[in-house]
Amino acid sequence: LPMTTSATIRHDTQTEAPQTDLRPVVRDGVSHATMLGFGENYLGAFAIALQGTPLQIGTLAALPPLLGALFQTASVRVIELLHYRRRIIVIGAFLQALLWIPIGLLPFTVVSSPSAVDILITLVSLYFICAGFIAPIWSSLVGDLVPSNARGRFFGRRNTFIGLATFLSMCAGGVILELSRGANLLMFGFQAIFLLAFAARLVSTYWLTRYEDPTYHVLDESRFSFFDF
Repeated sequence: LPMTTSATIRHDTQTEAPQTDLRPVVRDGVSHATMLGFGENYLGAFAIALQGTPLQIGTLAALPPLLGALFQTASVRVIELLHYRRRIIVIGAFLQALLWIPIGLLPFTVVSSPSAVDILITLVSLYFICAGFIAPIWSSLVGDLVPSNARGRFFGRRNTFIGLATFLSMCAGGVILELSRGANLLMFGFQAIFLLAFAARLVSTYWLTRYEDPTYHVLDESRFSFFDF
């Protein structure tokens, strides 16, 4: 993406103030959205293709997001102990990318359909745990990188690119599955789109390594318990 006023924003109004390059934040978002379009949006269809039971498909839809939400609280404790954020985010994103490989190989490594769906639920749960764990850390880091007076403009432009990437990758994934189904190669079609999701998350992980990583600092007034809230 070209350099724009929303991609490079000053921390203050002085001429000599350092600039924060926010292009990696945009490019990471587009790559992550591509992963969602090719991969996450088709997990339910994959479970159906594996002949999952209604209970298994319901569990796949409900349990992984719940676990991901629960692990968000753990990540806050981790950054308070380690005081760095980018490294944690990169590790979590890389692990999330790797999980697409066994997901894509499931139809070719597990003979029993019920067992395959149970393993899928486990792998997707780990995937959402990684996502949930790094989400608050990413929000904290980006909150420090993007000045408050520019967040509306910046995230508005970023979300435009993200929406487009999600739409195009989801359509492309649907075309791949339709063509593979017509050729009686549906499982190879799922393997293809999940490998594309893996590649997209790897690209996203690369852009995460390009983030600036300012020192983590929490103001005393920001420390309060749930009951205080």
